[in-house]
Amino acid sequence: MLKNIFILFFLFLGVMSSCSELEITNKLLIEHNWTPNYGETGFILNFNENNEFKIIANVQSGEGCTGTYIILNNVLIITINNIFPATAELKMYKNKEYKFYLKNSNTSVFYTQYLQCEDDKLYFGNIFWNQDSKVPPNSVRDLDGIKIITTEEMMAQTTDNVFFREKPNVNSRKYKLHIENWDEGTSVDSFFLPIGGKIKILCRSYNKQKIGDLNNYWYYVLFDNVSYLYFEKPLKYSNKFTAWVYGGYIKIIE
Repeated sequence: MLKNIFILFFLFLGVMSSCSELEITNKLLIEHNWTPNYGETGFILNFNENNEFKIIANVQSGEGCTGTYIILNNVLIITINNIFPATAELKMYKNKEYKFYLKNSNTSVFYTQYLQCEDDKLYFGNIFWNQDSKVPPNSVRDLDGIKIITTEEMMAQTTDNVFFREKPNVNSRKYKLHIENWDEGTSVDSFFLPIGGKIKILCRSYNKQKIGDLNNYWYYVLFDNVSYLYFEKPLKYSNKFTAWVYGGYIKIIE
């Protein structure tokens, strides 16, 4: 009997612990950055001690909004008071309330915790990820239907002219890159980074693939000095700063 009581007690603690991870608090909101998924364009959400929030684009558009928030029955409710720029398209969101719920993901590749808006049509985004809830390295995940292994963030550089692709296979579409030279104030569009160009490795394919004499993983990478990616024919811009590259043509440097 006593043994059963202890078992029930520890099960109760486990349930309470699980529930507490989903509790929305001011401390949780203020101490963390809430952003789009890794390597994607979108909006960043920040909170302060005065129950105010700010949403700002993570690209140069300058769009965003500010307002106030409350937490009621474990639901985050924001009220948008100011919008910039005050275009007719965005004014429809002013002086309205939006409800957010805190959720955990066991399948996300980069982060595990996020705020999700009840209204999936909110212009400023309906999902904001907690940047401090990173998925541990060596976790098996699914990225757009592709089985991957998460890695420590590592810097690498290209060792040859290599294509960057939408998917980890040689038949996948190739991205064209808008590459910035910040020191010289110039830019160029190319299918290749200059040899020695830096990239950040985010994860890798689950299995190696043999291409010619090479046998290596595909790596999902983030660019260091690329402003945007696009497909040339037909023209289509990507909402990501990430792509797949074959490991036989890069070298890990740190």
